[in-house]
Amino acid sequence: ADPPVGPVAPPVNAAPVISNFSFSYDGNYITIQGFVTDDQDPTGYTVQISGILTAQLTVDANDWFIHTFEIDPHSSGSIHSQTQDAFGLLSNIASITV
Repeated sequence: ADPPVGPVAPPVNAAPVISNFSFSYDGNYITIQGFVTDDQDPTGYTVQISGILTAQLTVDANDWFIHTFEIDPHSSGSIHSQTQDAFGLLSNIASITV
């Protein structure tokens, strides 16, 4: 087979996307979770949690991040999540209000 003719386009890198960001309460605990998709495997990506909760979570082998926090059940406000891929592209900021 002949080699390709002309310049070869570099691979295009797409930003990761956080979806299904949600929470559930159990007494004084809140569990947050979200799903990460990317054009590379997002396993191991760090997800920054900010707002009324702050944390750094890691995307698991099933492309989910999940964490349970102890929280005052009367507290309210927004929780935001964002990640970035190995090339530094930032995801959307997924937010929930509790």
